[in-house]
Parts: sequence; C-alpha cells; structure tokens
Amino acid sequence: QQGRAERVAVIAAPWATTAEQLATNTMQTEIVKLDPDFRDGFYRRFGTRPRAGLALARQVGMLQYRARDEINERFGRSRQDVDGGPYAIESYFRANGAKFADSFDANSFITLGGAKSSHDIGRGRGSPECALRSSTAPLLVFGIESDRLFPLDHQRFIAAHSPGNVRGDEPVVLGSGHGHAAVLIAQAWMGRT
Repeated sequence: QQGRAERVAVIAAPWATTAEQLATNTMQTEIVKLDPDFRDGFYRRFGTRPRAGLALARQVGMLQYRARDEINERFGRSRQDVDGGPYAIESYFRANGAKFADSFDANSFITLGGAKSSHDIGRGRGSPECALRSSTAPLLVFGIESDRLFPLDHQRFIAAHSPGNVRGDEPVVLGSGHGHAAVLIAQAWMGRT
C-alpha cells in the first residue's frame, strides 16, 4: 500500500520464487514430514521432535545458501581425519543440520517454506513490473554476485523496474564468494552502503 514505508531495502531477494526454489521448498517440507517423529505435525503432543528430518532439510537448503566455489575451496575432498573418516563437508553439513534441528521448530520451518514458495510481487497487481512501478519510495536494492538461492538477475529486474531505486537501473552488488550467506557475513558492508 502506498505510503506505508519511507524507505525500502531489498536485500538479496527475488521478485518471485522460481520453479527450482519451489521444488527445493517442497523437497525440504517432505523430508521433515517423512520423519516418523513429525507425527502429522503433532509432535509436541507426543513429546517428540523431528530432528532427523529438520537436519536433513537444512542440509538440502545449505546447498543453495552457500556458493559452489566456496564449498569446493573450503572443503574440497578432504577427509575429517587421516584414517579415511568422513569427508570434511559431510561433518560440516551434519553438524550444521543437527544444530539447526535442535534450535528450530518443524511446523515453523514448514510455514516459512510455504511463505517463501508463495512469494510473487506481481500476484494480484497485474504483473511484477506494475507492482514495482507502483512504489515510489526510495529503494536500495542489494544483490550478491555468487548467490544461488536468489540469483542476481532477480535484483537486477527489481532495480530496473523500480522508479524509486536510488542507484538508477542497477542494484548494489556485493562481490562476495559466500553465496546467500553473505547477507549475514557482510552486514557491516551493507550498513555502510
């Protein structure tokens, strides 16, 4: 609605969820629901938590949050120990998944995935271009060069069709090799921009 915000920042976000993202969201949701401890979403009633499903769903998501080159450079094919133990990337993904599963609620995860899947700024507004043109608030669009989750072409589209974009037709591009995770890593840089 017009006049609700004085300024807007779009930080590594798409104008709509892509088919690939929809597929990943669906897969992550199904992984959580297949965990026997999910119990049709009533796990709290039974005193359980679908930790294994949440951990695996998080690992699937991490493939999109991190840049391909970053994962290869950081871990390569190295093993956790010299005796042929698990690959370092396996240990990293398992640890990150377990930590996430201990701290996040499964039904909240599914709800957020559904919200992400339904995202489309053009829905009910004629088109995404019409929706973007209707906002005249000053807008600063950030994109991340190596982002696989929400690729830079989405921020370029938003910037090109937003009359209030303070940088003209282009987004501010962060040249980070950390993928979408750079949103958290480069907060100081974004604050200075």
